[in-house]
Amino acid sequence: MRFQSRVALFIALLTAFLGAGVVGAQAASRMNAAAIYVQEQSNWCWSATSRTIAQHVGANAASQCQFVKWGKNRGDCPDVTGAFTTDVSRALTMAGVHGIGYVYTYPESYAQLQDEMNLNRLNMIRFQWSNGSGHMLIVRGYDTNGSVVSFIDPTLNSFQFQSYSWMVNGTGHTWTHTRYAIT
Repeated sequence: MRFQSRVALFIALLTAFLGAGVVGAQAASRMNAAAIYVQEQSNWCWSATSRTIAQHVGANAASQCQFVKWGKNRGDCPDVTGAFTTDVSRALTMAGVHGIGYVYTYPESYAQLQDEMNLNRLNMIRFQWSNGSGHMLIVRGYDTNGSVVSFIDPTLNSFQFQSYSWMVNGTGHTWTHTRYAIT
């Protein structure tokens, strides 16, 4: 009887131990809810993406014009580009985003992207076009089947999906900046 009890205990512990690995496994996909704001002016990708971030964290999702005013610290809202670090930081702070995040001057890894999405965070990223100009987008999710990234391009009115490798260095662009840990 003692032998059978030990075998039963061993099997129970082994099952619990192996099952614990399943519980801790990372999800195969995650798509965070995010509002799509199509940029209202040709250079306002930074304003539209800032507005998406503010809405997601429950801050003031004011008009894109207001985000330009906040980001540029001015009273009007011309069609101007915004700096990923200074203008976006100022606009998010003025909108009431408590944790404006941190900035990498490189792409986050796919594992970091997954960690951020699993915490229900959005990330703002910057592409540099081959002509030297830039464009800001929102990362909202992933699917490990093919290392796919779901993102918002504020020039389009739909969620987009591309491979992580394409995001990092695709046709005509390179991923240069990441704003992460935004709360």
